[in-house]
Amino acid sequence: NPGKSTYAMVDSIYSDPVIAGDIIYYGTRNEFMSREIVNGHMLWHNDNIKSWSRFPSFYDEFIFTQSMDYKTNTYTLLCLAAKTGEIKWKKEINSPHRIFPPVVYRQRVYMASGENMYAIDLHSGALIWGKQYPGLNTSNPAFTERAVLFTLNNSSIMMINPDNGS
Repeated sequence: NPGKSTYAMVDSIYSDPVIAGDIIYYGTRNEFMSREIVNGHMLWHNDNIKSWSRFPSFYDEFIFTQSMDYKTNTYTLLCLAAKTGEIKWKKEINSPHRIFPPVVYRQRVYMASGENMYAIDLHSGALIWGKQYPGLNTSNPAFTERAVLFTLNNSSIMMINPDNGS
């Protein structure tokens, strides 16, 4: 239609968008949603995810997003079904100094928060291990064939065993 806009009006975007295939995923102050890239049509939205969701990541059929709810002072990692937006599991985590997206490696979700790193089962959301390190996490976690890597205090690189955090 000539003169008809394809822009989607939303209430303040508070997450970096993630694009997978022809779909874009992002969060606002009041919901997390997905849209078709070609025409902007909403595929689904989940208004159970509120307040400052940030930095989603994508793996297989899952979307991972964090939500910092300032009303209750809770920080939560959520695993959503990418096709429907249904919450598969959620895990409350200590509030971070900075928010970094989680990474998935060997069927585990690795999540940095403050001085801690967590390994969480991909399918159930069960905590496998959590470990505190001697400084603030200051980067996204990354991985090699045998280690998870991240920086502490913007000055050192930690290389840890993905099985136990040592």
